[in-house]
Amino acid sequence: MQTLKVREKKVSVHTYNYDNIIEFLNITKDILENPTVKQMKNFRQHYDCSCYEHCLEVAYWSYLFCKKYGWDYVSAARGAMLHDLFLYDWRGSKKKLHLKHFHAFLHPQIALYNAEKLFNLNDKEKEILKSGTVDFISFSYYMSNCISADPKVAPNQSGNMSFGVKNPYLKASAWGWQIDPKGLRIALNYLYDRYQKPLMVVENGLGAQDEVDENNKIHDTYRIDYLRDHILAMEEAVRIDGVELWGYTSWGCIDLVSASTGEMHKRYGFVYVNYQDDFSGNGERIRKDSFYWYKKVISSQGRDLK
Repeated sequence: MQTLKVREKKVSVHTYNYDNIIEFLNITKDILENPTVKQMKNFRQHYDCSCYEHCLEVAYWSYLFCKKYGWDYVSAARGAMLHDLFLYDWRGSKKKLHLKHFHAFLHPQIALYNAEKLFNLNDKEKEILKSGTVDFISFSYYMSNCISADPKVAPNQSGNMSFGVKNPYLKASAWGWQIDPKGLRIALNYLYDRYQKPLMVVENGLGAQDEVDENNKIHDTYRIDYLRDHILAMEEAVRIDGVELWGYTSWGCIDLVSASTGEMHKRYGFVYVNYQDDFSGNGERIRKDSFYWYKKVISSQGRDLK
């Protein structure tokens, strides 16, 4: 008997209602028991999860969601169970090198092709398979990395966050993160060329040790320079290179404990928060020069970067 294994999540008791599980298994029984579909167990999808387990989880949650809102939960469950029926190792197969580079773009069509050979799909199920891709790609960018084949170089120096080696042509922050706005333009071009999907930069910023002067002001021109150069790099990627970039959000709007080092004095925000690494301070908020600069950037839609 087919068992339903859904990884632990915060769910209500209703989620595991016996009647729901039985109905779902009846809806997808012919798919779950198909020998070709079972081959998905041989291919890894995410981390330690096989394509089969991934599709089973997506299918069950699609069934529950659509049933709750009165939508076509039968087609949703069946289409979702087949959405990754591409049957190849897209990460490491040299034979499928072209698929590795265009997997995100091609695998829905491949899954549909395989599914149509095995099952009589309705129009809704076909649409689920054809449209089962992401709408956009978001990513964080702080720095670039370098590698070296020189045995004298590689063991003796570390680059950004201990990955790679230092680029001798780039400046770096006080924490060794090298500043490379051109690298952002290159990354935007690489991702857009590979996936042909709109992009969003969701994290980008400079961690620095800000100083409050005698007038209770923070003159963080270094942060303004960093952000300006990266915004200009995005503008060039859009205007010159034709990249479809939907949006940009900096990290972060207000000082907080650094996730990478656990330090408060590694500050990213436009607003200074008066707390220190030893928890001293009164929590006072002070607007930095970058606050007023970024406010102007937003109000001008990025046209005024002075």
